[in-house]
Amino acid sequence: TLDPSIKEHKWKDVKKDAKAEKRTSRLAAKFGGEAGLARIEALEGTEIGGTVQAKSRTGDWFYVQPDDTGDEQQLPVGVALPEIDSSSIEEGDRVLVRLEGIDKSRGQISMTVLKKLE
Repeated sequence: TLDPSIKEHKWKDVKKDAKAEKRTSRLAAKFGGEAGLARIEALEGTEIGGTVQAKSRTGDWFYVQPDDTGDEQQLPVGVALPEIDSSSIEEGDRVLVRLEGIDKSRGQISMTVLKKLE
């Protein structure tokens, strides 16, 4: 491409950035625009239960559905990195997560798995 703004970037990185931007804009649209994203950011540091929806095939993270926070809308599935030994965590397990805000590089909610719940 001749676009000077992406001239020095690899096509793979440009595509990844575009995908993240698209996910972030969908997340914003679902939660009422920038105000909705600000509500998600305000929950940063909050510890909440959640259910593991899937394990990543390529990394050591999980896709976790946070429990209902009592807000107008339930938070969507996000990416959760383990802070603990995660070898015993499987799809469907209940976990305690800390909300870390929005991962701009992925366009998804970011979390940390603190422990497995019984």
